Amino acid sequence: TFESVVNKYKVSWVNDNNDILKEEEIAYGILPSYDKENPSKEKTAQYTYTFLGWDKEIVPVKEDITYKAVYESTVNKYTYTFLDEDGSLLKEETLDYGSEIVSPQDPSKEKTAEYTYTFLGWTVDDELVTELGVLTKDITFKAKYEASDNYYTVTFKNGDEVLSSKQVKYGETPIYQGEIPNKEKTAEFTYTFLGWDKELTPIIEDTTYFATFESVVNKYKVSWVNDNN
Repeated sequence: TFESVVNKYKVSWVNDNNDILKEEEIAYGILPSYDKENPSKEKTAQYTYTFLGWDKEIVPVKEDITYKAVYESTVNKYTYTFLDEDGSLLKEETLDYGSEIVSPQDPSKEKTAEYTYTFLGWTVDDELVTELGVLTKDITFKAKYEASDNYYTVTFKNGDEVLSSKQVKYGETPIYQGEIPNKEKTAEFTYTFLGWDKELTPIIEDTTYFATFESVVNKYKVSWVNDNN
């Protein structure tokens, strides 16, 4: 006579990286079950994973068997944003990981009396980037400008005659370095240079200064003589 003992087999449940999730001995013919929380797979920059089930149908035990978790991978989406220097939105787009980042048309910044601005490129975290690349995370680009000092024409004139004309940087006070202006005397008047028609102040625009003169009436000697002088 014999005693019959039902054989048991090892049933293993593993993640897709072969980490063991559950392992047990189950008698022949018994239908195994996975009674823990569904396994998970850590997302990457590119993919988010959703548990779909196991790599094979769960059947009554007849031998050692391993069930491996199967996942569906979904490409992650990210948003790239382009902002002007003042924070105003220029462009924003949400695309799949690895999509090409396309910048908007180069922005511009309105000049002021003091500065003219030139667009230099885009910065990320205040660092100028040389190429935009592809989308691998949420990312914000901000416009960067270079400020150049504006120069204005300062002209010193004596009537219609140009005594001096030069470029002066915004905010600087002009200095006249030429010869002292003069005005030809007439029979009636002698002229003395007094200065300019307005105060020399820091320059904020093209400016013309005109020489001004004090006029002094000329005096003449009048003699009365006899006929013999």
